[in-house]
Amino acid sequence: MANSEPEAFDREDSVSSGNNSGGGGAGSNGVSMELLRVFVAEDAVFDGQPAWRVVLEHLRMSGFWGATAYRGREGYSLSGPAGTDRILIMTSRLPIVIEGVDRREKALPLLEDLRTIVGDRGIITLEPVTLLYGTHYDSGTIQKP
Repeated sequence: MANSEPEAFDREDSVSSGNNSGGGGAGSNGVSMELLRVFVAEDAVFDGQPAWRVVLEHLRMSGFWGATAYRGREGYSLSGPAGTDRILIMTSRLPIVIEGVDRREKALPLLEDLRTIVGDRGIITLEPVTLLYGTHYDSGTIQKP
């Protein structure tokens, strides 16, 4: 699990040269990126840590451009009963969804590690999206693709 800084996106490289991922260029309206989405049970554990937190930290340490973890209000899977926050008792079966955006070539090498982290307690998806606007937090500058 390598540590690297998030990279800035060069509009000329990403849009004008046709060096886009996701099966088509975004044209002048944005940059083609990938949305990585990881669904994992809140009570899933990897190496003694919550699996969702390990996923988020792995993305950060790998230099992934950005990611956010969301706690679901209710959910179900084929492997277990539904989890809900409607019951007064605390439950740890609620879903956690981690979403991150970066280039396809950054996302693909992470998939095997993520699969190991979530094991049989999660789902991983990758889909093309168009980045229309983004902030590069490390430099404090706003970059428009």
